[in-house]
Amino acid sequence: MNKHLLLLLKFTCICFFIGRGWEHFSFNPPYRVFLWNEDLLGGFINMFTPITWQEYVESIKINAFIDLCIQGIGVFYLVMAFVTVFIKSWHKKLAKFYFLASFMMAFLAFTLFVDKGFRMGQFIEQSLQILTPSLFALIYLYKIEIKNLINPIKIAIAFTFIGHGLFAVGFYPVPGNFVDMCISFFGFSETEAFAFLRMIGAIDLGCALLLFLPKLEYVALIFMSIWGSATASARILSNIDSDLLNMSISQWWFELVYRIPHGFIPVMLLLYFYSQRKSTVHNKQETILQPQLAH
Repeated sequence: MNKHLLLLLKFTCICFFIGRGWEHFSFNPPYRVFLWNEDLLGGFINMFTPITWQEYVESIKINAFIDLCIQGIGVFYLVMAFVTVFIKSWHKKLAKFYFLASFMMAFLAFTLFVDKGFRMGQFIEQSLQILTPSLFALIYLYKIEIKNLINPIKIAIAFTFIGHGLFAVGFYPVPGNFVDMCISFFGFSETEAFAFLRMIGAIDLGCALLLFLPKLEYVALIFMSIWGSATASARILSNIDSDLLNMSISQWWFELVYRIPHGFIPVMLLLYFYSQRKSTVHNKQETILQPQLAH
């Protein structure tokens, strides 16, 4: 794989780890929405533990243990960011930790899914973040060619943008922060913000389909690269308060950073296709020139 594409993937993976690691230290990811959901865990707690559900949710020790686990996940992510900076391609034994990171991100995506009323769009929106650590391990450590991973990458990109699109077009209730970001960043009225989101959501869904059509995949990836990066950046740009600049940045920077895969994985795939196309054209030119040079 092209060295520059590897560096881009490595940078993307590091950003994911730093952003999610900081989130676990400074904020409270919604694990408790699942862990304190009586409909999902009540029967298990009552049948397989010596305590009742009420004792479980009111236990100070269990609550402290959950806090400790959340902090531990944050430490793990930040350590993985450090490891990724210095890892060498022959460190294959470390691959299992990247797969573990993907599993942990999938669990976090599940808690977000529960938190948002079991809306599947919320889960699949995290697909690129789930994929990123494993993708790095497969390409960098196991040296699997990207051409053999194109379909899983495309599926993860498509799912992420379908998740975006379903919320934006109003299939699910449009998140208030989507509207607020449009109003803050673009200066739209509320009506204009909803109209803009519906248009962008339709494009998101359309590009998810175009991604699997030869030649049109380039169009889809160009939009996804730009819009994926823009939506990540909007988390901080639309929430900056010039009077409280430091506070604004400290509250939002990590959301930009862990969403870097939403824009940079499409960029990586687009650059890969471009390099392959360029190589094919170059080889064809050489094939044409060789008989001429022989004469």
